[in-house]
Amino acid sequence: MHFHNLIKVFCTNALLMSSYFIQGQTVTISNEINMVSDNNYDLIGYFNNKITLLEDNGRNIVLHEYDENLKKLNTPSITSNNKKSRLFGYVPQDSLLTLYYKYFEEGQYIVALVNYDPRLNVRNDLILRSTDKNQSRVYPINISKDRTRHLVTMEDGPSHVTRFIMYNSVNNTVQWESNDAGIEANLYDEDRIAKVVANDGTYYALYVNSHNKFKNSYTILKVNGMGHRRMELPLNMTPLTDIHLEYDDVSGKIAVAGIYLDENLTSQEGILMMNLDDQLSYVGEIKKIPFNRQTINDYYGQSQRQRAGILDLELNEVQTRMDGGMLLICEQRKEVSRINNTGRSAFVPVSTSTDYYIEDIVLTSLDKDGNLEWQKVLQKKQYSYDDDGAYSSYYMHANPSHLRLIYNDEIKNENTISEYIINPLGNVDRRVMFNTAGSGLHIQIRNGMQISANSTILPSIRKGKLRLLKVTY
Repeated sequence: MHFHNLIKVFCTNALLMSSYFIQGQTVTISNEINMVSDNNYDLIGYFNNKITLLEDNGRNIVLHEYDENLKKLNTPSITSNNKKSRLFGYVPQDSLLTLYYKYFEEGQYIVALVNYDPRLNVRNDLILRSTDKNQSRVYPINISKDRTRHLVTMEDGPSHVTRFIMYNSVNNTVQWESNDAGIEANLYDEDRIAKVVANDGTYYALYVNSHNKFKNSYTILKVNGMGHRRMELPLNMTPLTDIHLEYDDVSGKIAVAGIYLDENLTSQEGILMMNLDDQLSYVGEIKKIPFNRQTINDYYGQSQRQRAGILDLELNEVQTRMDGGMLLICEQRKEVSRINNTGRSAFVPVSTSTDYYIEDIVLTSLDKDGNLEWQKVLQKKQYSYDDDGAYSSYYMHANPSHLRLIYNDEIKNENTISEYIINPLGNVDRRVMFNTAGSGLHIQIRNGMQISANSTILPSIRKGKLRLLKVTY
Protein backbone atom coordinates (compact mmCIF):
# COMPACT_ATOMS: atom_id res chain seq x y z
CA MET A 1 0.00 0.00 0.00
CA HIS A 2 1.54 3.26 -1.11
CA PHE A 3 0.02 6.49 0.20
CA HIS A 4 0.09 9.51 -2.11
CA ASN A 5 -2.62 11.86 -0.94
CA LEU A 6 -4.79 12.68 2.05
CA ILE A 7 -8.01 11.17 0.66
CA LYS A 8 -6.45 7.78 -0.10
CA VAL A 9 -4.67 7.64 3.25
CA PHE A 10 -7.79 8.56 5.22
CA CYS A 11 -10.07 6.13 3.41
CA THR A 12 -7.82 3.07 3.22
CA ASN A 13 -5.92 2.97 6.48
CA ALA A 14 -7.38 5.61 8.78
CA LEU A 15 -3.91 7.12 9.18
CA LEU A 16 -4.74 10.73 10.00
CA MET A 17 -2.11 12.90 8.34
CA SER A 18 -1.68 16.63 8.55
CA SER A 19 -1.53 18.59 5.30
CA TYR A 20 2.17 19.19 5.97
CA PHE A 21 2.68 15.42 6.00
CA ILE A 22 1.08 15.06 2.59
CA GLN A 23 3.20 17.84 1.14
CA GLY A 24 6.44 16.55 2.63
CA GLN A 25 6.37 12.74 2.72
CA THR A 26 4.77 9.46 1.72
CA VAL A 27 4.41 6.31 3.82
CA THR A 28 4.48 2.78 2.44
CA ILE A 29 3.50 -0.24 4.56
CA SER A 30 4.38 -3.89 3.98
CA ASN A 31 2.17 -6.89 4.60
CA GLU A 32 2.52 -8.79 7.86
CA ILE A 33 5.13 -11.41 8.72
CA ASN A 34 4.27 -13.97 11.39
CA MET A 35 7.18 -13.83 13.81
CA VAL A 36 8.60 -17.14 15.05
CA SER A 37 9.35 -17.33 18.75
CA ASP A 38 13.11 -17.27 19.54
CA ASN A 39 14.06 -16.21 16.00
CA ASN A 40 15.97 -12.96 15.48
CA TYR A 41 14.81 -10.33 12.99
CA ASP A 42 17.17 -7.67 11.69
CA LEU A 43 16.58 -4.98 9.08
CA ILE A 44 19.80 -4.93 7.04
CA GLY A 45 18.92 -2.31 4.39
CA TYR A 46 19.72 -2.92 0.73
CA PHE A 47 21.12 -6.28 -0.35
CA ASN A 48 21.03 -7.35 -4.00
CA ASN A 49 19.31 -3.98 -4.69
CA LYS A 50 16.33 -4.99 -2.55
CA ILE A 51 15.21 -3.80 0.86
CA THR A 52 15.97 -6.81 3.04
CA LEU A 53 14.94 -8.14 6.43
CA LEU A 54 17.11 -10.96 7.79
CA GLU A 55 15.60 -13.69 9.98
CA ASP A 56 17.80 -16.25 11.74
CA ASN A 57 17.29 -19.09 14.20
CA GLY A 58 20.92 -19.44 15.30
CA ARG A 59 21.83 -21.80 12.46
CA ASN A 60 19.91 -20.91 9.29
CA ILE A 61 18.79 -17.60 7.79
CA VAL A 62 15.88 -16.39 5.66
CA LEU A 63 15.99 -13.14 3.69
CA HIS A 64 12.68 -11.31 3.27
CA GLU A 65 13.17 -9.21 0.13
CA TYR A 66 11.03 -6.18 -0.77
CA ASP A 67 10.84 -3.71 -3.64
CA GLU A 68 10.80 0.06 -3.16
CA ASN A 69 7.07 -0.04 -2.36
CA LEU A 70 7.63 -2.76 0.30
CA LYS A 71 5.95 -5.41 -1.80
CA LYS A 72 7.34 -8.84 -0.87
CA LEU A 73 9.41 -10.23 -3.75
CA ASN A 74 11.08 -13.37 -2.46
CA THR A 75 12.29 -15.24 0.63
CA PRO A 76 15.57 -16.99 -0.25
CA SER A 77 17.28 -18.93 2.52
CA ILE A 78 20.65 -20.33 3.54
CA THR A 79 20.64 -23.67 5.34
CA SER A 80 23.72 -24.97 7.14
CA ASN A 81 24.68 -28.55 6.30
CA ASN A 82 26.22 -29.04 9.73
CA LYS A 83 23.53 -29.69 12.34
CA LYS A 84 25.89 -28.70 15.16
CA SER A 85 26.90 -25.36 13.65
CA ARG A 86 26.05 -22.14 15.43
CA LEU A 87 25.67 -18.80 13.67
CA PHE A 88 27.20 -16.11 15.89
CA GLY A 89 27.36 -13.14 13.53
CA TYR A 90 26.59 -11.74 10.10
CA VAL A 91 27.63 -8.63 8.18
CA PRO A 92 25.63 -7.43 5.16
CA GLN A 93 27.06 -5.20 2.44
CA ASP A 94 25.46 -4.08 -0.81
CA SER A 95 26.58 -7.18 -2.74
CA LEU A 96 28.16 -9.39 -0.08
CA LEU A 97 26.73 -11.21 2.92
CA THR A 98 29.21 -12.64 5.44
CA LEU A 99 28.03 -15.31 7.89
CA TYR A 100 30.13 -16.36 10.91
CA TYR A 101 29.83 -19.91 12.26
CA LYS A 102 31.26 -22.08 14.99
CA TYR A 103 31.01 -25.85 14.40
CA PHE A 104 32.60 -29.28 15.01
CA GLU A 105 34.10 -31.23 12.10
CA GLU A 106 36.57 -34.14 11.84
CA GLY A 107 37.67 -33.84 15.44
CA GLN A 108 38.20 -30.07 15.28
CA TYR A 109 36.24 -27.15 16.71
CA ILE A 110 36.24 -24.51 14.00
CA VAL A 111 35.43 -20.79 13.84
CA ALA A 112 34.88 -19.80 10.21
CA LEU A 113 33.10 -17.45 7.84
CA VAL A 114 31.33 -17.85 4.52
CA ASN A 115 30.78 -15.06 1.97
CA TYR A 116 27.70 -15.11 -0.26
CA ASP A 117 27.06 -13.13 -3.41
CA PRO A 118 23.70 -11.42 -4.16
CA ARG A 119 22.28 -14.70 -5.52
CA LEU A 120 23.33 -16.44 -2.28
CA ASN A 121 25.97 -18.48 -4.04
CA VAL A 122 29.14 -19.09 -2.01
CA ARG A 123 31.79 -16.62 -3.14
CA ASN A 124 34.52 -17.79 -0.75
CA ASP A 125 35.08 -18.94 2.80
CA LEU A 126 37.79 -18.81 5.43
CA ILE A 127 38.67 -20.74 8.59
CA LEU A 128 39.65 -18.27 11.32
CA ARG A 129 40.45 -20.66 14.18
CA SER A 130 40.69 -24.42 14.63
CA THR A 131 41.29 -26.19 17.96
CA ASP A 132 41.23 -29.71 19.35
CA LYS A 133 38.94 -28.77 22.21
CA ASN A 134 35.83 -26.64 22.43
CA GLN A 135 37.52 -23.97 24.54
CA SER A 136 36.94 -20.83 22.49
CA ARG A 137 34.09 -18.56 23.53
CA VAL A 138 33.06 -16.23 20.71
CA TYR A 139 31.56 -12.74 21.10
CA PRO A 140 29.35 -10.65 18.78
CA ILE A 141 31.08 -9.27 15.67
CA ASN A 142 32.14 -5.59 15.63
CA ILE A 143 32.32 -3.87 12.25
CA SER A 144 33.70 -0.67 10.76
CA LYS A 145 31.41 2.05 9.45
CA ASP A 146 32.12 1.08 5.85
CA ARG A 147 31.49 -2.60 6.80
CA THR A 148 34.74 -3.84 5.22
CA ARG A 149 36.55 -4.65 8.50
CA HIS A 150 35.11 -7.18 10.94
CA LEU A 151 36.53 -7.77 14.41
CA VAL A 152 36.11 -11.33 15.68
CA THR A 153 36.73 -11.56 19.42
CA MET A 154 37.03 -14.84 21.30
CA GLU A 155 38.29 -16.07 24.63
CA ASP A 156 40.94 -18.78 24.36
CA GLY A 157 40.61 -21.44 27.02
CA PRO A 158 41.88 -22.48 29.44
CA SER A 159 44.10 -19.37 29.58
CA HIS A 160 41.07 -17.00 29.18
CA VAL A 161 43.26 -14.70 27.07
CA THR A 162 41.31 -12.64 24.52
CA ARG A 163 42.10 -13.36 20.88
CA PHE A 164 41.44 -10.59 18.35
CA ILE A 165 41.07 -11.39 14.64
CA MET A 166 40.58 -8.51 12.18
CA TYR A 167 39.04 -9.72 8.93
CA ASN A 168 39.31 -7.71 5.69
CA SER A 169 36.27 -8.50 3.52
CA VAL A 170 37.70 -6.65 0.51
CA ASN A 171 40.32 -9.34 -0.15
CA ASN A 172 39.02 -12.17 2.12
CA THR A 173 42.07 -12.20 4.37
CA VAL A 174 42.91 -11.87 8.04
CA GLN A 175 44.42 -8.39 8.28
CA TRP A 176 45.93 -9.06 11.70
CA GLU A 177 45.53 -11.37 14.66
CA SER A 178 46.70 -11.16 18.26
CA ASN A 179 46.27 -13.06 21.52
CA ASP A 180 48.91 -11.11 23.46
CA ALA A 181 48.03 -11.38 27.15
CA GLY A 182 49.43 -7.89 27.71
CA ILE A 183 46.75 -6.21 25.61
CA GLU A 184 44.06 -6.47 28.27
CA ALA A 185 46.30 -6.94 31.32
CA ASN A 186 44.47 -5.57 34.39
CA LEU A 187 41.46 -4.79 32.22
CA TYR A 188 38.21 -6.70 32.62
CA ASP A 189 35.63 -7.73 30.07
CA GLU A 190 32.74 -6.48 32.22
CA ASP A 191 34.40 -3.04 32.41
CA ARG A 192 34.52 -2.51 28.64
CA ILE A 193 32.25 0.44 27.85
CA ALA A 194 32.78 0.89 24.11
CA LYS A 195 34.32 -0.83 21.09
CA VAL A 196 35.07 0.91 17.78
CA VAL A 197 36.53 -0.52 14.56
CA ALA A 198 38.07 2.02 12.19
CA ASN A 199 37.80 1.65 8.42
CA ASP A 200 41.54 0.89 8.24
CA GLY A 201 41.16 -2.09 10.59
CA THR A 202 42.35 -0.49 13.83
CA TYR A 203 40.46 -1.45 16.98
CA TYR A 204 39.77 1.00 19.81
CA ALA A 205 38.15 0.20 23.16
CA LEU A 206 37.27 2.15 26.29
CA TYR A 207 37.34 0.61 29.78
CA VAL A 208 36.35 1.95 33.16
CA ASN A 209 38.93 0.97 35.77
CA SER A 210 36.42 -0.25 38.35
CA HIS A 211 39.12 -2.13 40.27
CA ASN A 212 41.11 1.09 40.72
CA LYS A 213 40.63 2.97 43.98
CA PHE A 214 39.82 6.00 41.82
CA LYS A 215 36.48 4.86 40.43
CA ASN A 216 36.46 7.53 37.74
CA SER A 217 39.58 6.35 35.94
CA TYR A 218 39.45 5.07 32.36
CA THR A 219 41.73 3.33 29.85
CA ILE A 220 41.70 3.66 26.06
CA LEU A 221 43.10 0.69 24.13
CA LYS A 222 44.32 0.68 20.53
CA VAL A 223 45.15 -2.56 18.68
CA ASN A 224 46.23 -3.15 15.06
CA GLY A 225 48.81 -5.08 13.05
CA MET A 226 51.64 -2.99 14.52
CA GLY A 227 50.85 -3.96 18.11
CA HIS A 228 48.90 -2.26 20.85
CA ARG A 229 48.95 0.98 22.80
CA ARG A 230 47.15 2.09 25.97
CA MET A 231 46.38 5.45 27.51
CA GLU A 232 45.06 6.18 30.99
CA LEU A 233 42.38 8.85 31.52
CA PRO A 234 42.49 9.75 35.23
CA LEU A 235 39.28 11.73 35.63
CA ASN A 236 38.79 11.13 39.35
CA MET A 237 38.63 14.90 39.91
CA THR A 238 35.79 15.09 37.37
CA PRO A 239 33.27 12.34 38.20
CA LEU A 240 31.14 11.27 35.23
CA THR A 241 27.74 9.62 35.01
CA ASP A 242 28.23 8.62 31.38
CA ILE A 243 31.07 8.40 28.86
CA HIS A 244 31.19 7.78 25.10
CA LEU A 245 33.97 6.93 22.59
CA GLU A 246 33.76 7.99 18.94
CA TYR A 247 36.29 7.71 16.08
CA ASP A 248 36.26 9.94 13.00
CA ASP A 249 37.62 8.04 9.98
CA VAL A 250 38.06 11.28 7.99
CA SER A 251 40.23 13.21 10.47
CA GLY A 252 41.69 10.22 12.31
CA LYS A 253 40.70 11.74 15.65
CA ILE A 254 39.15 10.10 18.69
CA ALA A 255 36.47 11.93 20.65
CA VAL A 256 35.75 11.10 24.28
CA ALA A 257 32.65 12.75 25.70
CA GLY A 258 30.82 12.42 28.99
CA ILE A 259 28.34 14.01 31.38
CA TYR A 260 30.01 15.33 34.54
CA LEU A 261 28.64 15.95 38.02
CA ASP A 262 28.81 19.02 40.24
CA GLU A 263 31.08 19.26 43.29
CA ASN A 264 28.46 17.76 45.60
CA LEU A 265 27.81 14.82 43.24
CA THR A 266 24.09 15.61 43.35
CA SER A 267 23.30 16.67 39.77
CA GLN A 268 24.71 16.61 36.26
CA GLU A 269 26.40 19.90 35.53
CA GLY A 270 27.40 19.65 31.88
CA ILE A 271 29.28 17.95 29.04
CA LEU A 272 32.97 17.01 29.21
CA MET A 273 34.80 16.78 25.88
CA MET A 274 38.32 15.76 24.86
CA ASN A 275 39.97 14.88 21.55
CA LEU A 276 42.88 12.49 20.91
CA ASP A 277 44.85 11.68 17.77
CA ASP A 278 45.32 8.15 16.47
CA GLN A 279 48.45 7.82 18.63
CA LEU A 280 46.32 8.45 21.75
CA SER A 281 47.84 11.87 22.41
CA TYR A 282 45.69 14.81 23.50
CA VAL A 283 44.61 17.28 20.79
CA GLY A 284 43.86 20.57 22.51
CA GLU A 285 42.55 20.76 26.05
CA ILE A 286 39.87 18.93 27.99
CA LYS A 287 36.76 21.10 27.89
CA LYS A 288 33.76 21.40 30.17
CA ILE A 289 30.56 22.79 28.68
CA PRO A 290 28.08 23.43 31.52
CA PHE A 291 24.35 23.22 30.93
CA ASN A 292 23.20 26.84 30.73
CA ARG A 293 20.30 28.27 32.68
CA GLN A 294 17.96 28.19 29.68
CA THR A 295 18.68 24.48 29.11
CA ILE A 296 17.97 23.62 32.77
CA ASN A 297 14.75 25.67 32.76
CA ASP A 298 13.56 24.05 29.53
CA TYR A 299 14.40 20.60 30.89
CA TYR A 300 12.34 21.01 34.08
CA GLY A 301 9.87 23.63 32.92
CA GLN A 302 9.83 27.33 33.72
CA SER A 303 7.37 26.89 36.60
CA GLN A 304 9.62 24.49 38.53
CA ARG A 305 11.88 25.63 41.34
CA GLN A 306 15.31 26.74 40.21
CA ARG A 307 17.83 23.90 39.99
CA ALA A 308 21.60 23.89 39.64
CA GLY A 309 21.82 20.98 37.23
CA ILE A 310 20.04 18.05 35.58
CA LEU A 311 19.20 14.48 36.62
CA ASP A 312 18.71 11.17 34.73
CA LEU A 313 20.46 12.24 31.51
CA GLU A 314 22.37 9.70 29.38
CA LEU A 315 24.70 10.37 26.44
CA ASN A 316 23.32 8.33 23.51
CA GLU A 317 25.58 9.29 20.62
CA VAL A 318 28.20 11.69 19.30
CA GLN A 319 27.89 12.71 15.64
CA THR A 320 30.97 14.14 13.91
CA ARG A 321 30.45 16.77 11.21
CA MET A 322 32.34 17.49 7.99
CA ASP A 323 33.53 20.83 9.42
CA GLY A 324 35.14 19.10 12.42
CA GLY A 325 32.36 20.04 14.81
CA MET A 326 30.18 17.62 16.77
CA LEU A 327 26.59 17.07 17.79
CA LEU A 328 25.98 15.30 21.11
CA ILE A 329 22.59 13.71 21.73
CA CYS A 330 21.55 13.07 25.34
CA GLU A 331 18.26 11.57 26.53
CA GLN A 332 16.45 11.51 29.85
CA ARG A 333 16.12 7.92 31.11
CA LYS A 334 14.83 6.60 34.41
CA GLU A 335 13.85 3.09 35.47
CA VAL A 336 11.79 2.40 38.59
CA SER A 337 11.29 -1.14 39.91
CA ARG A 338 8.29 -1.87 42.09
CA ILE A 339 6.99 -4.89 43.99
CA ASN A 340 3.47 -6.04 43.18
CA ASN A 341 2.20 -7.58 46.41
CA THR A 342 -0.90 -5.87 47.68
CA GLY A 343 -1.50 -8.39 50.47
CA ARG A 344 2.02 -8.23 51.88
CA SER A 345 1.63 -11.87 52.80
CA ALA A 346 4.40 -14.44 52.81
CA PHE A 347 1.96 -16.88 51.22
CA VAL A 348 1.23 -14.64 48.24
CA PRO A 349 3.81 -14.76 45.40
CA VAL A 350 5.68 -11.50 44.92
CA SER A 351 6.18 -10.13 41.42
CA THR A 352 8.11 -7.09 40.28
CA SER A 353 7.52 -4.59 37.50
CA THR A 354 9.79 -2.00 35.92
CA ASP A 355 8.57 1.43 34.86
CA TYR A 356 10.46 3.11 32.01
CA TYR A 357 10.56 6.88 31.66
CA ILE A 358 12.45 7.79 28.45
CA GLU A 359 11.76 11.43 27.87
CA ASP A 360 13.41 14.76 26.96
CA ILE A 361 16.32 15.04 24.52
CA VAL A 362 19.18 17.53 24.96
CA LEU A 363 21.14 18.45 21.81
CA THR A 364 24.56 20.10 22.15
CA SER A 365 26.38 21.47 19.09
CA LEU A 366 30.14 22.15 19.34
CA ASP A 367 32.46 23.75 16.79
CA LYS A 368 35.74 22.15 15.70
CA ASP A 369 37.53 23.65 18.72
CA GLY A 370 35.00 22.24 21.17
CA ASN A 371 33.25 25.55 21.85
CA LEU A 372 29.49 25.62 22.39
CA GLU A 373 27.48 26.76 19.36
CA TRP A 374 23.99 26.04 20.67
CA GLN A 375 22.07 23.77 23.02
CA LYS A 376 18.42 22.75 22.73
CA VAL A 377 15.92 20.73 24.78
CA LEU A 378 13.40 18.71 22.75
CA GLN A 379 10.54 17.72 24.99
CA LYS A 380 8.78 14.35 24.83
CA LYS A 381 7.01 12.23 27.43
CA GLN A 382 7.29 8.45 27.08
CA TYR A 383 6.21 6.08 29.84
CA SER A 384 5.85 2.30 29.66
CA TYR A 385 6.32 -0.71 31.90
CA ASP A 386 7.80 -4.20 31.54
CA ASP A 387 8.66 -3.73 27.85
CA ASP A 388 12.36 -2.74 28.12
CA GLY A 389 11.37 0.61 26.63
CA ALA A 390 11.15 -1.04 23.19
CA TYR A 391 8.67 1.51 21.80
CA SER A 392 10.26 4.56 23.45
CA SER A 393 13.22 6.78 22.53
CA TYR A 394 13.73 8.16 18.97
CA TYR A 395 15.25 7.51 15.58
CA MET A 396 17.48 10.00 13.78
CA HIS A 397 17.17 10.56 10.02
CA ALA A 398 20.06 12.73 8.82
CA ASN A 399 20.96 14.58 5.65
CA PRO A 400 23.28 17.58 5.02
CA SER A 401 20.55 20.19 5.47
CA HIS A 402 18.88 19.00 8.68
CA LEU A 403 18.23 16.23 11.20
CA ARG A 404 14.88 14.61 11.90
CA LEU A 405 14.29 12.97 15.28
CA ILE A 406 11.23 10.69 14.96
CA TYR A 407 9.42 9.43 18.06
CA ASN A 408 6.17 8.04 19.47
CA ASP A 409 4.21 10.73 21.31
CA GLU A 410 2.84 8.11 23.72
CA ILE A 411 3.57 4.45 24.36
CA LYS A 412 0.29 2.72 23.63
CA ASN A 413 -1.24 0.68 20.83
CA GLU A 414 -2.64 3.72 19.03
CA ASN A 415 -0.75 6.99 19.15
CA THR A 416 0.72 9.87 17.18
CA ILE A 417 4.11 9.72 15.48
CA SER A 418 5.90 13.08 15.57
CA GLU A 419 9.29 14.47 14.65
CA TYR A 420 11.62 17.33 15.48
CA ILE A 421 13.39 18.93 12.50
CA ILE A 422 16.69 20.64 13.37
CA ASN A 423 18.86 22.67 11.00
CA PRO A 424 22.63 23.33 11.46
CA LEU A 425 21.92 26.67 13.19
CA GLY A 426 19.88 24.99 15.90
CA ASN A 427 16.46 26.12 14.70
CA VAL A 428 13.85 23.54 15.67
CA ASP A 429 10.45 22.74 14.20
CA ARG A 430 8.12 20.11 15.66
CA ARG A 431 5.39 18.50 13.57
CA VAL A 432 2.99 15.60 13.65
CA MET A 433 3.71 12.95 10.99
CA PHE A 434 0.69 10.64 11.30
CA ASN A 435 -1.62 8.84 13.72
CA THR A 436 -1.75 5.03 13.96
CA ALA A 437 -5.39 4.78 15.12
CA GLY A 438 -7.15 1.87 13.43
CA SER A 439 -4.05 0.79 11.49
CA GLY A 440 -2.89 -2.10 13.71
CA LEU A 441 0.60 -0.53 13.88
CA HIS A 442 2.80 -0.42 16.99
CA ILE A 443 6.04 1.14 15.83
CA GLN A 444 9.44 0.44 17.40
CA ILE A 445 10.94 3.78 16.44
CA ARG A 446 14.38 3.24 17.96
CA ASN A 447 15.00 0.21 15.68
CA GLY A 448 14.56 2.21 12.48
CA MET A 449 17.11 2.31 9.66
CA GLN A 450 17.90 5.06 7.17
CA ILE A 451 18.31 3.51 3.72
CA SER A 452 18.88 6.66 1.63
CA ALA A 453 19.17 10.43 1.97
CA ASN A 454 15.36 10.75 1.93
CA SER A 455 14.04 7.38 3.14
CA THR A 456 13.85 5.58 6.49
CA ILE A 457 12.40 2.17 7.37
CA LEU A 458 10.55 1.75 10.70
CA PRO A 459 9.44 -1.66 12.07
CA SER A 460 6.03 -2.29 13.63
CA ILE A 461 5.60 -5.25 15.99
CA ARG A 462 2.22 -6.09 17.46
CA LYS A 463 0.81 -9.42 18.66
CA GLY A 464 3.57 -11.42 16.99
CA LYS A 465 3.11 -9.67 13.65
CA LEU A 466 5.92 -7.70 12.00
CA ARG A 467 5.36 -5.01 9.38
CA LEU A 468 7.72 -2.47 7.84
CA LEU A 469 6.97 1.19 7.16
CA LYS A 470 8.97 3.21 4.64
CA VAL A 471 8.88 6.98 5.21
CA THR A 472 10.05 8.95 2.15
CA TYR A 473 10.56 12.72 2.40
